[in-house]
Amino acid sequence: MADISQTETLSQRARDRRNMLFMENLIYPVFLVIVLAGRLLPRRRQSAGGQRPLTVSAEASELTHSVVPWFFVFR
Repeated sequence: MADISQTETLSQRARDRRNMLFMENLIYPVFLVIVLAGRLLPRRRQSAGGQRPLTVSAEASELTHSVVPWFFVFR
């Protein structure tokens, strides 16, 4: 009798990876527009701790990678 539990886990893992990449590709442009708007609009507050701000793409990527995993937490 073949043990199919590992193949099911691998296929589920592959599906989760594909879905996560799809969500990242879908959400990244949204965060990119948000970050660009935040850079273009005048600020009312000072930068956090005097740290150098990230590039626009790095900031959008950081936001994307901090939000997307939450879609997969309570499954």
